[in-house]
Amino acid sequence: KQHLFDCSADENLRMATGPAQGCYVFASGGTTSRPKYLLYSVEEFEESKRVFGEGIRAVGINRDDVVVNFLKAGGFYTGFLAVNAGLEETGCRILSMSCNQPEQQSLEYLQTFRPNTIIAFPSGLIRLAQAAERNGCDITLEKIFYAGEYISKPDIDYVCGVFKAKTFQSFGYAAVETGPIGYQCPHCSETEHHVTEEWCLVELNEQQEVLVTVLGRTLFPVVRYNVGDLAQWVSEPCLCGRTSPKLRLLDRSAKCIVLPAGSISFQDITNVTATIPGLTSIYQAVVADGQDGAVEISLRVECRSTEDAARPELRSELEESCHAHIHALRDCWQANRIGSFTVELLGPGGIEGNQRTAKTKRIVDLRKPTT
Repeated sequence: KQHLFDCSADENLRMATGPAQGCYVFASGGTTSRPKYLLYSVEEFEESKRVFGEGIRAVGINRDDVVVNFLKAGGFYTGFLAVNAGLEETGCRILSMSCNQPEQQSLEYLQTFRPNTIIAFPSGLIRLAQAAERNGCDITLEKIFYAGEYISKPDIDYVCGVFKAKTFQSFGYAAVETGPIGYQCPHCSETEHHVTEEWCLVELNEQQEVLVTVLGRTLFPVVRYNVGDLAQWVSEPCLCGRTSPKLRLLDRSAKCIVLPAGSISFQDITNVTATIPGLTSIYQAVVADGQDGAVEISLRVECRSTEDAARPELRSELEESCHAHIHALRDCWQANRIGSFTVELLGPGGIEGNQRTAKTKRIVDLRKPTT
């Protein structure tokens, strides 16, 4: 990652193998760090569109579907453009809605055009379902596809219940830095993806981190890029008959709360929130320096409703469950290495998403670097 920061296309063109002409400038999401700017030639983006479209077809989107692209548009982000381009390959009817507009307007669009399929980030899906429920909107979305964020089983059940969905599945595994990495077929489990081996080479290092080398890009070469995910290979043949390698994603490796006695991962927190009715998997942990070298942690979690957010017993249950089930938190607390741990419950939309992508920044680390 540091190479891409050092050679970000807003700073210099040292990574470019030719003139920066006939190309796009895109930026990584910046959810866990500052954005990195990269170049894609027009031809390279066209090829990524074809590969991405093959993956979207494999997951079950076809010409009979009316599909809402509910990703954030603009801000140098590829997500919205890549999904639109991939959908072109399926022959479906594309509703380029984005999630840029207020939720009320989104609901009106859904009621007007009556799509049967939506592609979105989980936080956007949860908030859209909450808005539909608050407004008493009767909206059916037969197929729901997501990517980019973790979503818990209770949240999946909730979204599918509101929209009466029969399918809830990942629409692909990708990164701005690399383009498409993997796709699902109907036989993939929630976190499994076939590798798009005509576009990239995927390796796992000794720490089980995903490393991606892009075969289809030469203007801004990406070689053995650490995407920031932990994974393992799936050895069993897939029932779909495809022979491409298959990955099972495990957790994010690139960002966690590092503490004096261990670390707290994304999964540690989501495992707790998923067990408490009334909470969603939309959360944000703010970490700051405390007194005498101790750490202060504030965990902010969005609830299903404003009524749930006002329940003091729910806040107490979450706080107690974090201490009981997150080992690094408990150990550091007992060793007096955590000065304070507070929990805040918020209503729907209480945590502001990334301005460019609408993803939730899960961890905000305000600590000063140690020398």
